[in-house]
Amino acid sequence: MNKAIGIPPYLLKQFDNINLGVKSIDEITLRDTKSVAIFSDYGADNADFDVFAHFIVDWNVCGELVKALKEVKKKHNIAERTIDYKGRKDKLKKAALKEWMQTIESFPGHIHVLAYDKRFDNEDKVLNIRRENKQDLLKLGFNDDKILVYERMAKNLSFFRIISKLLKQKHKVAWVSDHDTIFDTELRRTVLLNSLSQLVGDSMTEEKIEALSFLTPFEKTADNQELNEVFNELLSVADIAASSFAASLHYDQTQLLGCPDEETVQIIDGLLGMGHLHKRKNLSSINVTILRLDYYKSTGEPFLRQASLDIVE
Repeated sequence: MNKAIGIPPYLLKQFDNINLGVKSIDEITLRDTKSVAIFSDYGADNADFDVFAHFIVDWNVCGELVKALKEVKKKHNIAERTIDYKGRKDKLKKAALKEWMQTIESFPGHIHVLAYDKRFDNEDKVLNIRRENKQDLLKLGFNDDKILVYERMAKNLSFFRIISKLLKQKHKVAWVSDHDTIFDTELRRTVLLNSLSQLVGDSMTEEKIEALSFLTPFEKTADNQELNEVFNELLSVADIAASSFAASLHYDQTQLLGCPDEETVQIIDGLLGMGHLHKRKNLSSINVTILRLDYYKSTGEPFLRQASLDIVE
């Protein structure tokens, strides 16, 4: 089956000038990486921006990192609980969060946050593209809800436009996300994966696509308990990043970033404290790409402009 849905051109043009400052995944993982894991999650639906976070780490480091994170939770009496953004005000989780994030910083990895201004989706030229895509998706059995999920996942996977430049022939990639309705049938997985080749263009060769697999937490059994613990613990890293920025990014022209509460300020301060990849302060690093609606002065045409980030408490 070779079905693909056209990815909106505005998604294809945003990342060509984004440079993480490294030339290979190995410069992120600080080792001779063969298998890389990308843990992905996204922020709340009711936010001003669609926000996606991707935590990149060498697959063979995941077990050691999760063991260290579990020790932190055990120390704070939350061994069986999940650290997540919605639980940021829980007293026990709050007490553990700083040390939990510091543990992430002590392992080589990278968090990348992508934020899309939702207002752009309602511009005429974007609506026309979405209408065309909708007809194709309906023919493939997608209903309206699945089409919205597809559009979101297309935005999410646009991260590969950046990261594929860093993939070498030796690299195999496991994209790990929470259970998402876009992956619930083989057809939908195939459509999305085939569309990925168009999304990333020449930088994503057929060999790189064959080296990519999509994974989600399994139904819990004795055989997969350890792997599920890895998935769930490291998806929490992506959740914390995506949800905290989604709660804090706003359309307001005077303050792009306004955190809703003290706990979110602490989380974002901790994340940004890791430093950018090319000048990271610790073994882990972070980059934030914010795409904000703007208009060309000469034509009035809308486009997505990369915005600078200022913290406003």
